[in-house]
Amino acid sequence: MTPQPILFMTDEEYIINRNQLIPEAVKYADKLFPVRTDVEWTQTFLRKMDDLAISAGLVRKGIY
Repeated sequence: MTPQPILFMTDEEYIINRNQLIPEAVKYADKLFPVRTDVEWTQTFLRKMDDLAISAGLVRKGIY
């Protein structure tokens, strides 16, 4: 059986909408962890991005 090629899809609207959430997530992570070199800052930022995306209806909880 020949492997199928991997197809990449880009949802430009999703990317634009998710990128608009970045400033709020950065502000939230900066408030909790002012030093951005911390792993905790990155984890906090990513969790906040996911929470904001769910709240904005960009994704459903548990579906990324």
